[in-house]
Amino acid sequence: MASLVIAHADWLVTVDAQRRIFRDGALAIESDQIIAVGKTDEILAAHQADRVIDAKGKLVLPGLINAHAHNTQQLARGLANDCYIQEWLYGRVYPFEDTLSSQEALLSSLLCQLEMIRSGTTCFVDPGNHFPDEVARAV
Repeated sequence: MASLVIAHADWLVTVDAQRRIFRDGALAIESDQIIAVGKTDEILAAHQADRVIDAKGKLVLPGLINAHAHNTQQLARGLANDCYIQEWLYGRVYPFEDTLSSQEALLSSLLCQLEMIRSGTTCFVDPGNHFPDEVARAV
């Protein structure tokens, strides 16, 4: 018995040893563990579920990892799209970040993390900022 089956994914991408990709794929989940992956008809035949999500028209893949996310710079997005790296860092982004209050840093971090969740990111690394406590609070 599975607690959840995600079925009929147009593409189901695995990161198993064979790097299998299933068309019309499905996966069965029990509690917090994936217990089976494969073709939808095989998974549905082998696993009754409390809940089934129809993933037709969808891509199902493992969670993404953002290896470089400056949470407190999220509110600066668009501030420096039109310049070279030196101006971007020293003329715009660093001065912006230097003026943030702790409340603004928290809000920026929350926004950054919500966007990561929305895009399928399940883990991130923040390489550093002036407000590590606010980033941790947002997490």
